[in-house]
Amino acid sequence: MDMSLIEMSIYGAVMIIAVIFVRAVFFNRLPKRAFILLWAAVMLRLAIPFQISAPFSVYSALPDRAELEEGIENLPELLPIRRRPTAVWLPDENAIWEKEEKKTYPIGKYIQVAGMLACGSFFVLSYWRCSRKFKMSIPVKEVRVERWLAEHRLRRNLHVRQSEYITFPLTYGVLRPIILLPKAMTGADDKTLNYVLTHELIHIKRFDLPMKWAMAAIVCVHWFNPLVWVMLTLFNRDIELACDEAVIQSMGEGEKSGYARALISMEEVKSGFAPFYSGFNRNAIEARIKAIMKMKKVTFAAVSAAIIIAGTLTAVLATSAKEKVQAPDFVLEQGFSEEEYEMIRALKIDGYEKMSVSEYQNKLWEMVDTEQYRYLIERFSLNEMIYGKKDVDETTFYYFYVFEPLTASRWKERDFGGSQTASPFHTALLEYEYKLTISEPDVLLAGEYEKTHLGIKQELQQFMEKWTREELANADAMEEAIHTELDMLIQTYEKEGLEIAFDFSYLPLEYEPEEPTQEAWEQEMRRYPKGTEEDYKALLALKTDDYVQESISEFNGAVLEWANAVGERMDWIWEDIERNEYPEWLSPEEAAFVSQTMSRSCKENACMIKSHNTGRPEEDPWCFGADWFKQEEGNDRGSAWCQLWFQFPYHISDKDVLTVGERDKCLDGFLNNVARFWEERSVDELLGMTKEDVTAYLKETASAYSNDLITIEIDEGQVSFEHMDERNIN
Repeated sequence: MDMSLIEMSIYGAVMIIAVIFVRAVFFNRLPKRAFILLWAAVMLRLAIPFQISAPFSVYSALPDRAELEEGIENLPELLPIRRRPTAVWLPDENAIWEKEEKKTYPIGKYIQVAGMLACGSFFVLSYWRCSRKFKMSIPVKEVRVERWLAEHRLRRNLHVRQSEYITFPLTYGVLRPIILLPKAMTGADDKTLNYVLTHELIHIKRFDLPMKWAMAAIVCVHWFNPLVWVMLTLFNRDIELACDEAVIQSMGEGEKSGYARALISMEEVKSGFAPFYSGFNRNAIEARIKAIMKMKKVTFAAVSAAIIIAGTLTAVLATSAKEKVQAPDFVLEQGFSEEEYEMIRALKIDGYEKMSVSEYQNKLWEMVDTEQYRYLIERFSLNEMIYGKKDVDETTFYYFYVFEPLTASRWKERDFGGSQTASPFHTALLEYEYKLTISEPDVLLAGEYEKTHLGIKQELQQFMEKWTREELANADAMEEAIHTELDMLIQTYEKEGLEIAFDFSYLPLEYEPEEPTQEAWEQEMRRYPKGTEEDYKALLALKTDDYVQESISEFNGAVLEWANAVGERMDWIWEDIERNEYPEWLSPEEAAFVSQTMSRSCKENACMIKSHNTGRPEEDPWCFGADWFKQEEGNDRGSAWCQLWFQFPYHISDKDVLTVGERDKCLDGFLNNVARFWEERSVDELLGMTKEDVTAYLKETASAYSNDLITIEIDEGQVSFEHMDERNIN
């Protein structure tokens, strides 16, 4: 999430305070360069205009924006509050983006820019004044300096010059660094000269000058924050102290006294504000000498402690609390919790856009290979209300256009549909369908698959909005234009491994559709058309006189062959099963064969195919047990009710031995026994039971119907038993 400048500055201020505290506590215990790393982390936090979310951030303990906004909503309305307009993520044909009409004058931004310009001008003027002095320097022609340069060669050309306009040594320049000495320094003794040159060389090697430029830029942006100016002062001191430490480490601890005397012997001058060069100056001279005398040898333990402290401080303070995204109302209204919506959001894994379809499938199949995920996905996918909102929420769009089609059993060919109006005020309507065929899953990227959906929807929306009313009324011309547009979309989005095919219908302006019938409305809500008579008859051909004697392997193979014979016949009939909408000519026995025997074999085949695609052991299929409700009316104020829901997996030990009849007898016997248990007990009897009682009964019954070839398993987490008695409430 993007951050405002004020938010960036606040985050940075918190880090500055923390670094000041760490600096005060560990000043003489950690390598001085550790503090430079900490200041660099603060600079990055002040420079990066977006949040880096992390669960271990200290800000996770604070309420997030959504919670604060919810709190505001619950405040008593003492004053009218003007709400910010909201916009749908991907609007459908009837959505209109709201815009703020009132013009505002950002005075605060003008002040901010003025402060930045003033601060920048100060630094630029400082650099210009210093550079004028530096240009009047001359090369040092001295044997000691030339010998020192020969012993300390760099990849960059290093020069030593002298000037009568400066009173302390300094370094400037990056690509062509220059060590500038006061004219009087050339007469210093060998040790002092060596100390000075080594100190300045370390500044050059560590690129301290660009660090100072970056710090100056940060100060210009956050000029209004007083803690940033404190950071600038401490940063400049710590750079000098880090160089002092490096000099002692390179020359040996025996040089502490000599190095300190070199500092004292130099003329005490006020160096002024010098953000664009590094100098061997007398700022905070007393603190530097004390620090030098207390310096210890840099050990592995000290370096490790510095890294841990710097890393921890950065991770905890530079990161933001992980954003909590609230589930949309239309999801919560369908009985899904915030935690379940977060699980759906988690399916949008990091980096999925650059994964091949094959890689994406393997990762997601492995991720959702849990009972909890399987149940959640089944509920989410079958919810018609949520499916109808797939274009108005980022998460549901990803779920129905990327995750579900790419991880379903029939992922190679998928049909999608949509519609676009000319505008919210026109009745011209373009209804379209497109089929995406994946031919090379190892080549096609999941992100390309998603961009195809986005591109088609957005470009068709733009296409329909560019015509006049007169043009929209000409059906023949519009159909020709649509054909041309769809051909262009195919050329744009069809790529290696992905084929696109379109079909459409166009309803011009003068068309006034009739009020839809109930049958047409129900058909519109379906995701797939109904199974044809030919499909059902081909399936019922598997219901031979002795099919119950066939092994599971043999029968499931026949069902798989039937499903593969026609691309999507399995999807069509599966939706008929879910809706309990069978052809009228189907007998009850035939309907039971379709809804029970065939559907169980389809689930078993899906587990087998998934195992084949992922290389993982074949998982057990699941059965939906029941969703039963009993109620007994009481007084005027309430009633008593009980509700039972459960699902369960079953394990087949040998598909070549177990027959279809034995499987169905086991499962049907178990379910029928539980149904009798529920029907034969009154509400009062059920009210006296607990979830543990019901679960114990289910386990006992499952065990009674299980054998060596097929085993029914009951998990308490997949059993829900609730009841309430409000009859006696007065």
